[in-house]
Amino acid sequence: MFPLLIQRLAAVTDVEEPGAEHGDLLVDGIALGVCGTDREILAGDYGTAPAGHERLVLGHESLGLVKEAAETAPRNTAAFAQRVKDLTARIDEITPRVAATAAAQERVLADLAVGELEAQKQRLASYATQARFALASLYDEAAAGGTQ
Repeated sequence: MFPLLIQRLAAVTDVEEPGAEHGDLLVDGIALGVCGTDREILAGDYGTAPAGHERLVLGHESLGLVKEAAETAPRNTAAFAQRVKDLTARIDEITPRVAATAAAQERVLADLAVGELEAQKQRLASYATQARFALASLYDEAAAGGTQ
């Protein structure tokens, strides 16, 4: 089978800085993450450049500072700030439960690993015993004058 594989090339390039239009924000990037969607686009699973553009810019997982905002961009951020504050309190509330769950998961995984290693150890001991019996049979046969 000779399948046709399509792979897309990724490159870090300098592009013209856009302006903030249609309610957009122009953001100076500080950090950028590449997520599973980006990897799938690079693998050719889906995604194309927007109409009128040569390339699709990846990296929607980003952190930055707003440099410019269009006139239609929201100016009142109090509701957003309250939402972040509420989420922060919720995160602080569930963090100990998440940590306890992670610790319990580690213990379960460790127990599974130990159990699997013990089973492998028993199989290897059984194989070693079988090999000893096979070797003893060969010695007995050779001592009796037989060949094998």
